[in-house]
Amino acid sequence: MLERLQQRDTVAGMFAEASELARIACDFDRCLVLRVESDLLIADSCGALKHRPSDRLRRELMQAPRGISPRTLEARWLTEGLGGQPAERPLPSSLERPELALGYVSVGAIAPDGKLVAVLAGTRSDRPIDVLTQAMTAGIAAMVGVALARLVLSARLVEVRGTLRHLSMSADTLITEVLRSSIQVPIEGASGPRFPVEEASSRPSNRAREILTDREIEVASLLVDGRSDREIAARLVISVNTVKDHVARLRGKLGASNRVEAASKYLRLIVDDAGR
Repeated sequence: MLERLQQRDTVAGMFAEASELARIACDFDRCLVLRVESDLLIADSCGALKHRPSDRLRRELMQAPRGISPRTLEARWLTEGLGGQPAERPLPSSLERPELALGYVSVGAIAPDGKLVAVLAGTRSDRPIDVLTQAMTAGIAAMVGVALARLVLSARLVEVRGTLRHLSMSADTLITEVLRSSIQVPIEGASGPRFPVEEASSRPSNRAREILTDREIEVASLLVDGRSDREIAARLVISVNTVKDHVARLRGKLGASNRVEAASKYLRLIVDDAGR
């Protein structure tokens, strides 16, 4: 079951697979995963479930998210985590309300890092939820938490790998600039660098001026220097939000997916133009 969950490459796909697996394993009439946002249980709007009754319930809850009631399992998971002391008597679910008419409800906590992010919920109309069914629901929810943590970690690794690749490109560009810079023989006894290199980012190329405004060139030069949005704002005497707008336009004009790639592409634009 865990292997099947890990084969899904999106959160919505994983939740849909978990709903179907739990429905069959626990013999539920309907089953779905509800995301936890603040004190609400929210159905996913990313795609239909294969099981029609479950999908009808998904659409109902998508239109009208349910609040997490006090003294329920979900409220306890939110406030005490999964390791809290057991209640004197079993707590109900926030979904066990007469107006919802869901029948008997079994829920399991999806908490990949100990923090509740979603709930696996299954319902029956013909018989109560027994201890075994509740244990199976909790076990499947725990497996979803493991698969979800792995999916999120994989996505973060891909992002970090991309950032490192762009940093490597920036380093290669800087090395190229150093190698292309002219060598000046210093005057005897004079101080200063033996092989002075003018900062590439301070000499915008003709190509850069064709596609970027003067302000965008200033922002790009400071990005190359590794400045944060707040530092750029202080340097140019503009707001942080304005800096973010400039960075967003820079990314669009340079075809960059993030600020590191934007700095790398701007620097390469200058070096390539200088080498012609």
